[in-house]
Amino acid sequence: MTTVGERISKKKRQHKKPKYINDSDWTLLLEYWATDEAKKKSKKAAKTARLILWVKGATSIMQALGVLQG
Repeated sequence: MTTVGERISKKKRQHKKPKYINDSDWTLLLEYWATDEAKKKSKKAAKTARLILWVKGATSIMQALGVLQG
């Protein structure tokens, strides 16, 4: 199931406003996303997500090799 946040993120990447968000709210979101604070937070979240995927992948590989049980 796709979350609202995922849908908004997809539309943002496509440079399209979701139909369920009014123009003034979309403009407010775009202005916030352009701030240094938002960019820093996004960069940190992306780094954390990559780390989580790496750990999950490493864990799966070790489980497949029989190094870890789980």
